[in-house]
Amino acid sequence: MRRAAGTILSFRPLPLPFGNEALHPQRREIEKCPPPARTGATDRKTLRSTAKLSGVVNIASGVHAVEHSEDGKAQMKITLEGKVALVTGAGAGIGRGIAQAFSDLGADLVIAEIDPAKCAQLRADFPNAEVIETDVRDRAAVERVRDRTAARFGRLNVLVNNVGHHLNTFKTLDQMEDDEWDAQHDINLRHMFLVTRAMLPLMRKAGPGGSIINLSSIEGFRGCPYNVAYTTFKHAVTGFTRAMALELANDEIRVNLIAPETTDSEQVPLKHIIKPGMEEIANRMLPANRYGRPEDHAGAAVYLATDLSSWVTGSEMFVDGGSHNQNIFKRTPEGRWTVMGVVTGSASAAD
Repeated sequence: MRRAAGTILSFRPLPLPFGNEALHPQRREIEKCPPPARTGATDRKTLRSTAKLSGVVNIASGVHAVEHSEDGKAQMKITLEGKVALVTGAGAGIGRGIAQAFSDLGADLVIAEIDPAKCAQLRADFPNAEVIETDVRDRAAVERVRDRTAARFGRLNVLVNNVGHHLNTFKTLDQMEDDEWDAQHDINLRHMFLVTRAMLPLMRKAGPGGSIINLSSIEGFRGCPYNVAYTTFKHAVTGFTRAMALELANDEIRVNLIAPETTDSEQVPLKHIIKPGMEEIANRMLPANRYGRPEDHAGAAVYLATDLSSWVTGSEMFVDGGSHNQNIFKRTPEGRWTVMGVVTGSASAAD
């Protein structure tokens, strides 16, 4: 997901209620500024200088309005410049997509990744990032990430708890061993406790406006057989998110979660899990007519990381192609939705 830092979206300023001009003197000033000539340049330096010339209203951290369009509209610049963001498990898939999006928007990145080869690649791709080889299931390792973040940046604005895995533990509960249950707990829930607890002092030091984003799963909102442990701990992420949103309210740190449906990634490679020639049939299982891509979740994370979502906390964002909404409805080959479909086969390569 590559784009120039400071993606520009247009919007029209809303009229303020009577008397609000006194609270927003910048609005009067910005309306006096004539639109500057368009240069066509999109680099960060030009965007910043254009904003300075035309008058910037700081609506919220990471979101700025700039009156410089040809037709007199105000424009909104989405940026993470000046923000420090930690993304766990950013070596591939959704985590990698989020790290790329945050980098493109100007964030200072800290990346915690367990795989040494992926760490080497991340250092090459993000030369300004603090990439730390880390097992987030280990308290001492997590505290080293905290210490290195503090030493380099002195604060943390955004935390993305991205790590999670089904561990290929597909069996019934009576077949599951104790250590398999514990492993699911460690990688899908316990690490969020360890990382969040360790990073809270740095987030409080950054001041109001922080954001914690927990990656869960659509399986955290429905029953999923043959991996009860995974489903259980993904449900628990919802409780963790909601409780922490209240606990951190006085610190003005928001806590939300993203719930992905099946997303094409290293962990879930669609080319290996869908039978050849069955791709179109498999895609029609979802209302959006396709499975997820890492950039789908990166867009959601950008929204939750910036003050575009400043009034959103304790919430779940379903990035699932409409899967949660469709519930038990299935689509026939003719395109009709029904709750009385008859299963005649499977597109899964495992069947």
